[in-house]
Amino acid sequence: MFSKKEKALLYELIQAKEKFVTSKSLAEKLNCSDRSVRNYIKSIQSVLRFQPVALEAKHGSGYRLVHDKEKDYQTFLLASGLVEPNLEEIGEDKEDRINAILHKLLFEQDNIYLDDLADELYVSRSTLSHDFKSIRQLLVNFDLTIESKANKGIYVLGSERDKRRFILSYFFGGHFRKTIYHYVNQLNLPKDLTLDDLTLIVLEECREARLRLSDFVIQNLVIHIALAIQRLQKGFKMAPIHLEGGEFEKEKQVAKRILNRIEEAVAIVFPLEEIDYIALHLFSKEELSHRSLVNPDSLRIELVQALETLGLDDIYHFSSDHQFMEGVLLHLETLDVRLKNGIHLENPMKANICEQYPDIFYLTQEVLYHLPNFKDKNISDDEIAYVTLHFMASIERRKDENRVQVLVICSTGFGSAQMLRNRLENEFGNRIAIRDVVGYYDITDERLEGIDLILSTIDLSHLIFKVPSVTVSVFLKTHEVEELKKRLESITPRRFPLSSKTHYPLKSQVFLEKYFSKDYFLTTQGISKTELLRTLVERLANDEESDFQNDMLALIKQREEMSSVVFSDTIAVPHPSRALAKHHRVAVAIIKDGVKWDDGHASVQLVFLLSPSLYGNDDLMKITKKIVTLTENKEIQEQLLEVNDFQEFMTIFQTIE
Repeated sequence: MFSKKEKALLYELIQAKEKFVTSKSLAEKLNCSDRSVRNYIKSIQSVLRFQPVALEAKHGSGYRLVHDKEKDYQTFLLASGLVEPNLEEIGEDKEDRINAILHKLLFEQDNIYLDDLADELYVSRSTLSHDFKSIRQLLVNFDLTIESKANKGIYVLGSERDKRRFILSYFFGGHFRKTIYHYVNQLNLPKDLTLDDLTLIVLEECREARLRLSDFVIQNLVIHIALAIQRLQKGFKMAPIHLEGGEFEKEKQVAKRILNRIEEAVAIVFPLEEIDYIALHLFSKEELSHRSLVNPDSLRIELVQALETLGLDDIYHFSSDHQFMEGVLLHLETLDVRLKNGIHLENPMKANICEQYPDIFYLTQEVLYHLPNFKDKNISDDEIAYVTLHFMASIERRKDENRVQVLVICSTGFGSAQMLRNRLENEFGNRIAIRDVVGYYDITDERLEGIDLILSTIDLSHLIFKVPSVTVSVFLKTHEVEELKKRLESITPRRFPLSSKTHYPLKSQVFLEKYFSKDYFLTTQGISKTELLRTLVERLANDEESDFQNDMLALIKQREEMSSVVFSDTIAVPHPSRALAKHHRVAVAIIKDGVKWDDGHASVQLVFLLSPSLYGNDDLMKITKKIVTLTENKEIQEQLLEVNDFQEFMTIFQTIE
């Protein structure tokens, strides 16, 4: 109902307890402009028209929330999730923005202009520029580019085939394939029709007809068709549904083409009634709302309130699962239309769901009973089982988040990469979630985002990342499986805060003397990144080849082009893309006033320049582990920033576990 920043604004008004708060104050609290505050207010007021709470504006005084009945006010707060916001979460909107932008570019097919987009998403043009940089990197693998023209706005340039490939991968891969698809796939569809084939058929026909449908609509339709095939194979009969009037003709024609293509692929003949069922899914959200008796905004509040009342949000966090909320709300709207027209759908998965997931089926039943719009309606077990799929999928996603997130790097062909992936999933499926399988030169910051562990068939010991990496063979041998099991026990998924630990010196720190020296230790200020790197490399060049300095600087630049070497706001770990030196060394710089490293890191104060050796780097991983631990310990960082000589630095650094 409200965006993260809208919730943050409302929370400030709630805290003010009906006192006026100026737009300037709100802008400072939310770290945005007055103009953005006015946009938030306008959006909030449009929602509050249907609520027992009003947002009052007074010239010269600002804004405040007012209400008549305390009970209704508390119910509104509960249903809207207006508790104290997580300020870190408010700043982590990038993925949501990228999803929204891609959705506009690829589904809505409207002209999009940067200023309009900035207003709609409440961000600056600069923020959008960074978002589009990430979007370009996502699109380039599908031979797609972002273009802009004065009279056309921003658009995706490339073939329709490549656009569909990207949509299938981005919107219908990942979590969706692993969750609802996982359960629906148990139906054993005809061997000549996979769920990906089915999704592509629906996607192509909808885009060909320029139907402006969201990814959630298409997802729900794919599931409906998959289950419809099973209904036919099991001999279930379909009740007729009558969509009268020429206004439905376009949707019916698309439905016919979808079914014709499926019939060509597999030996099945759909009854004519199925055309109307599919057409019902193809209605836009606006058209669907006209035919449903429920108000979408009130239904959303009812759902959140039911989840809170039953205590389910505390356990499963359903209301914060965007895919769950949008998918189940859309399903409930189509369910309301079916109930209104006396349409009954039999569910071929009902028996399986009731037998294998009785607790989630009962949970779904209770939630539906607590929705005023559905409480008194006769909802069959078949229909409840359909809704249960959404709950099952959300719970599966939550499990997935608790798994160690893995990026697999493979130098061999696609077949070998998939073999390694399957082997890993068979051995560690309940402990790891493989986010992607990429080649060596496809490593980027975006691909490393949210990753806990890198598994690579290429030796990456000369490269340093924010997360640990382990080298494995394509065949994942038995001893590697055992080693990985031990390694996984020591990894905490990064989505959860690490518990604070007391740091004690390790029993033996002799290995540090092999890497660190006062000869390549530096404290400085008022220096640029270029000057700093050149100075450190010059100090490392002693007893190396004559061209060491130029080659080292070039390899450091090449490594940083792969992904960022900044490990936190204050710590950078530059290093070459391959080993170059005869001697392994670590140069250290403490920059008292900070150095601008890149556009996103204006004040890096601790720099560890790693120079691995061509002939062996024993204990280097211990050092990088210490540096990663340092990024999570502000206290030791502050101690190091006060250091003035090498011996002080070593005394503190060796205390890091």
